[in-house]
Amino acid sequence: MKQYKLNLKNFSINVTENGKGAQTIIFIHGNSMSSKIWEKQLSSDALAGYRLLALDLPGHGDSSHSTDPDNNYNVLFYAEIIAAFITETTAQNVILVGHSLGGNVAIETLTLIKDYKGCIQIASSIINNAAQLSETFLPNPALPCFFTADYIEDDVQKFADAVKGINNPPLPDFVTEDYRKTDKNCRSYLAKSVGENKLSDELGILQKATAPILLAIGAEDQLVSKDYLKNLSLNKWGNQVFEIAGAGHCAQYENADDFNAILRSFCQSVLL
Repeated sequence: MKQYKLNLKNFSINVTENGKGAQTIIFIHGNSMSSKIWEKQLSSDALAGYRLLALDLPGHGDSSHSTDPDNNYNVLFYAEIIAAFITETTAQNVILVGHSLGGNVAIETLTLIKDYKGCIQIASSIINNAAQLSETFLPNPALPCFFTADYIEDDVQKFADAVKGINNPPLPDFVTEDYRKTDKNCRSYLAKSVGENKLSDELGILQKATAPILLAIGAEDQLVSKDYLKNLSLNKWGNQVFEIAGAGHCAQYENADDFNAILRSFCQSVLL
């Protein structure tokens, strides 16, 4: 496994890479997180034979922060970063895997690239427009922590409690560390961008996608509505929303074995 930096669109982007293969899986993390949330995928024997890439989005993890947050901290710009990342890394036969906000970024990226073989959405709020967000999220007192700049330590704990399965032990310390490390402008300007409808008809993009789409969510997710995802008018791979047992919002971490098995099956079916 190796870690390095790339200069993309005037940002220093932190990258973790593992494995080799003709097919590439690109992992995109969620709001106030980092590529560390993918460590159980990057090191998985189940995904041997694939080139695995994960990056920290601008303002997150060990990537640089923006001096123009109004134009940079939104899903449209993040998608431009992913498209540039694919070009810079010469990734081929790409499968995009997006978690939460990363799922929205992955969807937006599909409009910017041609060579993709599939897209996986983990606990993502797939919407037609900003007004629909209220249907995708479950009532949770931690939701403001995802969209406000300033925070107190109690907010950090609320965030950490919300992204795990309700009956599960705490996630590793890097989850709270990543929240604190995130440029606070990311959260507030992301909220501003959504309020200004700086996003596409993401459901429409998936409905027109030229490659298979897989939806997954933790069975104990406290933030995103499983029923909303199940009722989407969308051709879902496997004809279902895959519920990851014993996992919350970070299903790929809390039950990596089950998620990785599903991911491998998806890759094997779409990369024949």
